[in-house]
Amino acid sequence: MKHYSYIFALLLRREKTARLFTATACFCVLSLLPSCGKISPPPSNDAMISDLISTASGPGADWKLAKSKAYKAVKAYPEDPNARVIFALASEQSGHINDAVESARAAVRLDPDNFPAQFHLGRLLVLAQHCEEALGPLKSALRISPGNQETVILLAKASQNTGLYDDAIRYYLPLSRGGRYAGKSEPFNEIAYAYAMKGDYPKAYEYLVQAYKSSQNNPSAVLNLAILCDLHMGKKDVAKKLYQKYIELTLKNPDLKARRSEIDQRMQAL
Repeated sequence: MKHYSYIFALLLRREKTARLFTATACFCVLSLLPSCGKISPPPSNDAMISDLISTASGPGADWKLAKSKAYKAVKAYPEDPNARVIFALASEQSGHINDAVESARAAVRLDPDNFPAQFHLGRLLVLAQHCEEALGPLKSALRISPGNQETVILLAKASQNTGLYDDAIRYYLPLSRGGRYAGKSEPFNEIAYAYAMKGDYPKAYEYLVQAYKSSQNNPSAVLNLAILCDLHMGKKDVAKKLYQKYIELTLKNPDLKARRSEIDQRMQAL
């Protein structure tokens, strides 16, 4: 394969905007924790957790205060995994990812069957780019809550990032068939990427066509299909039309000016 000095080098390029679930996988655990009554002095364990949930919930969540309250709850009730989960979330929001991971680890040790603890330990490990280590707690979370889409999403991402492309495909496939991503381009794009990394370009093409059909005006779907047609499928005419469409779709985005210039250069070479 010919190597180019710009976005067409190496394998199929994934667009940032096509990457799945960078935000959705960080769903709020608070609704899964026990809800209790008002705080009464001296506060009970349940009351402290209830107060924590209130502090860390909604658009007005005060994570700095939540972290302080969670710390007190952990000190008062060291055997309660839920306080440690909220401390982990508050630490993450405060930018202290290592503290967050360690707090989530402690929650898992206290209660291995606690879904929020396992899920957030896995999620935080993915965030910290320890994807191989994240697989264990994420699989435990899926065992506890079978079919949970947020867990499946993270398992797919962690598998893909550790080169377990067959596993990634296995996790992404159900996302393309049911739930909020059914019929959308993102799961198809990720499956295509996994096949491309395996060197199975015909399969990658099959799923990129599905991604394109799902969202013909999605710049990422358009560009990825163009690159695959250009570099691996021998469909230069199709690639050129798709490149042109990508340029038109992104014309009002100044951040993609340099990329449009690279694509225009490639089109001239076809």
